Amino acid sequence: MQKQRNLFIGTIAFVIVATLCWYLIYYNNLKNSLNEMTASYERIENENRKYSQLEKKIPMIEKEWNQLKNELTAMLDKIPPSATYDNISKMLYSLIQQNNLVILTYNESVVAIDEKEIVIPDTKERLVIEKYPIDIELQGNFLNFGNFLDQLSYTNYHLTTSNMRIAQNKYNDDQDISFISYIYTKREAADLSYSTTD
Repeated sequence: MQKQRNLFIGTIAFVIVATLCWYLIYYNNLKNSLNEMTASYERIENENRKYSQLEKKIPMIEKEWNQLKNELTAMLDKIPPSATYDNISKMLYSLIQQNNLVILTYNESVVAIDEKEIVIPDTKERLVIEKYPIDIELQGNFLNFGNFLDQLSYTNYHLTTSNMRIAQNKYNDDQDISFISYIYTKREAADLSYSTTD
């Protein structure tokens, strides 16, 4: 009976030790591997969700990109080459006169106050956009000046105005108007030969 009891205890001890060894060696490694695979699967699933969301946004981003590219192209089409600076200035002067505005001063700058280099997305062409100021002082009425500004917006050139000041003339019914008009021109980035002083 003692022998059976020792055999029983030995068998139980062996089963417990074998189970413990199996748990520590094999099952624990399997459990760790399963946990790693689960974490990896969840990470991949999250990345997949993010990429799916980004993929859904691609058509919208492409549409926005094309719209911005078209706007840039349209703007660049309105910016003439640097060699036409004098023609644009003459057109501006003539436009002022056509609207029955008296030109008191018309001071053109021969030096660009700002230059920006841009790259055309499709062609990779590098352009330099130059900004030339013209200080202008006029006398006239609001209606004629409003017509001038309206016509200015419909020219084939990209022209802007700023620093506009309008005051009532002390000696007649006209207004004294002063502003700065900006002429924008473009040239290829490598072309440094043109100057408005020529």
